[in-house]
Amino acid sequence: MERTRIHLEISLSKNTSRAESPDADDHPINNSNTLGPSSVNLALKQVATEYIFNHIQEPSLKSTDVAFHLRISLHRLNTVFEAFNHISAFEFIRQERMRRAALLLGQSTLTIAEVAMEVGYSNPANFSTEFKKFWEKSPTQLRAEYQANPDILQNF
Repeated sequence: MERTRIHLEISLSKNTSRAESPDADDHPINNSNTLGPSSVNLALKQVATEYIFNHIQEPSLKSTDVAFHLRISLHRLNTVFEAFNHISAFEFIRQERMRRAALLLGQSTLTIAEVAMEVGYSNPANFSTEFKKFWEKSPTQLRAEYQANPDILQNF
């Protein structure tokens, strides 16, 4: 993660020096609203994703925390995620939690409450509600389906 942070800082410092040139605003990499995948945006996405993966089990993890960690605005973070994933950072965190929960339910003997805690939900009832909204089946149903057909998790 430190190596990625260094590359990000180098990229940002290069862009700062470019921004001082007269034609800098015409260069797409310097426009923070650019939706295309630039090297800076890619570096931001990689560091943000790594941060999310390392903190996914924390119930307090929010997209604002990720933006704060990267020292960028929430708008910029969402712009980067939308450029690469076509979803906001919040939705990326939510999808990652649900994907990990499905895998844990299928591949472990953890209780639903323990799975909820592992993916950042402090309240198992809230977790079950969100899980059912996302997967259109309850955690218990998914676990039963996995036991009947272990190949079901290949879709996750």
